[in-house]
Amino acid sequence: MFPLLLLLSPAIVLLLVLLFHYAGYCTWDGKPGLVPHKTRDSVIQSCTYSPKAQRGRRFTTEERLDIAINHYLCNQKFMDYMEIEKAEQMESVSSNDLRKLFTLISYGSKEEFLRENPDCCKQTWGLMNTDQFGFWKRAIGDGNGMFNFRHKIRYMDQEGTRKEMESTRIFIMVNNCGYPKEKIYSWVGVVTSPQTGTKK
Repeated sequence: MFPLLLLLSPAIVLLLVLLFHYAGYCTWDGKPGLVPHKTRDSVIQSCTYSPKAQRGRRFTTEERLDIAINHYLCNQKFMDYMEIEKAEQMESVSSNDLRKLFTLISYGSKEEFLRENPDCCKQTWGLMNTDQFGFWKRAIGDGNGMFNFRHKIRYMDQEGTRKEMESTRIFIMVNNCGYPKEKIYSWVGVVTSPQTGTKK
């Protein structure tokens, strides 16, 4: 009987870990996300890492959303210039040249972002391209759904003409230990930021 229990105990431990993950608890030393650190003239100048989450921590939906918004604010140039590239049909232009042609009007704070985008950040479990956030994503600690970052992208061209478009293809997930990661659905596949790596 005892040897049998020894064989069963790893499975039991694994099951408990999966259940804790599904319930939203952090079971490892969390990898932190970025938060705006310095702002000048309503423009974010730099970001810093937030404190690591402790094991046993459980983030609320509101806390996950705060982390997701901070992640967007610290990576908005990467995300939004990708959208501008598609809208302006500039896929053949380098990222440096694109930023010379168009100037992004960045958001300087969470308050400004939410004020300009009151319909942003709906929590969802069914994503684009039939991608789903189901049981196993929660069971391995990926969090509880994703936030749809539907928001206005404001920018100017070289003549100073102000333009505006709506982004609907950016989703940000926050795992159980508070680490954010985005999915940007584009015509070439799913792309992630330099902070999390890139894949196409």
